[in-house]
Amino acid sequence: MPKRYSLQFAHTLDFLTPPFNRINAFAARMGGKIYNRRRIRHKFDRVHAAVIRALHRVKNDELVLGIHLPSRWDPLFGDYMTLEDVFRYPIKHFKFHREQLSVTHHP
Repeated sequence: MPKRYSLQFAHTLDFLTPPFNRINAFAARMGGKIYNRRRIRHKFDRVHAAVIRALHRVKNDELVLGIHLPSRWDPLFGDYMTLEDVFRYPIKHFKFHREQLSVTHHP
């Protein structure tokens, strides 16, 4: 996506943050009712395998391509993220939440 369009797209997504947050919260609550440990493990395995397959299809010179992202959606999003940043994002996101859990459940 050309940079000026990706910036406009990111601003549109920022504008839509309040309904996104409501939908995201509802989906998380429903997911917690649907996915038990066994289901989530299998889902993780399928998604992880799909990400690895996608990464293998990306050419090295494509990893520097990027897009503007909505700044209000996630504190771990950069204003502009490359494809490499996007592939690294899930690990940063997981570590962020793992730290939250270790802080809140620490004796």
